[in-house]
Amino acid sequence: MNAILWSGTLDNRYECTVEHTSQYKGQLRIFDNQNNSVLLIEEVGVSYGATFGADMGDVSDWQNRCAEFIDSMT
Repeated sequence: MNAILWSGTLDNRYECTVEHTSQYKGQLRIFDNQNNSVLLIEEVGVSYGATFGADMGDVSDWQNRCAEFIDSMT
């Protein structure tokens, strides 16, 4: 399963990805390209098993989680 469901970059610095790990679960990872370090790894939900790709509601939640985490660091 382990396919990338979503990825995005914030502030031209933070690489955010969600990897599909099991039917209804994924792993959210935030990587700092400037410091070459992983800032966050956490399990997230995946609606409908992502049969046809990531659900837009999930993507919105993942984007918000990443933005909130990064904003909390600054």
